[in-house]
Amino acid sequence: MCFLSFVPAGNDTFVISHNRDENIHRQHNTLKVNQEIVNGRTITMPVDAGAGGTWIGTDGMMTAALLNGYKTKHSRQLSYIKSRGSIIPQLLNIGDIGLFTKKIDFIDLEPFTLVVFDLDKNLWEIGWNGSNLFKTNLDPTQIHTYSSCTLYDQNIASNRHSHFVSQISSESNHQEILAFHSLSGEDINEFVNVSLTEDLKTVAICQIIIGEETQFKYVSLVHDEEISSMILR
Repeated sequence: MCFLSFVPAGNDTFVISHNRDENIHRQHNTLKVNQEIVNGRTITMPVDAGAGGTWIGTDGMMTAALLNGYKTKHSRQLSYIKSRGSIIPQLLNIGDIGLFTKKIDFIDLEPFTLVVFDLDKNLWEIGWNGSNLFKTNLDPTQIHTYSSCTLYDQNIASNRHSHFVSQISSESNHQEILAFHSLSGEDINEFVNVSLTEDLKTVAICQIIIGEETQFKYVSLVHDEEISSMILR
């Protein structure tokens, strides 16, 4: 997986949208968004019932989204002791990005890219390449996009970013951003709702809108469901 966009959409609103590219059989275990109370905060995230993890989540104060791989495609080990799906629940349980990077042992985790945004308008990219952890502060006034390097090479990622910013700007609203993420097509240089093989395709779209209130939108494409939406704050 996947394709991720971060858009400062004006009126002090920020929109994080995420397309999950995964085997359709795994999506059958992910029918809905779960909520649980942790340390007095409500954590909202879709949960892969098979693996028990997630790829995006928020507690209304901090929002995080994950992609497989970091910068370049890696050679997979035969097995990993830990699941990347545990990363976001651990971050939201801790509730502090600095403590998270110091407290969590990333050894035996497959490489990942984690994008984190909080209500103080801090935007971070956390990357793990299997050996080293990297933390980068990003400019929250700029549009950022990511394509998972395990599926898409740098040329495709660059072409997707160029196409995205030609269609989406800080004047765009969350409906227009969601429409871009939802539009399907065969050209993976432009479209981000794609079918790579019969079983590997975009299976779900999530969008978290952070402004005066935080809103979570989720649709499972495998189940052909309507977009479910909830106000979190």
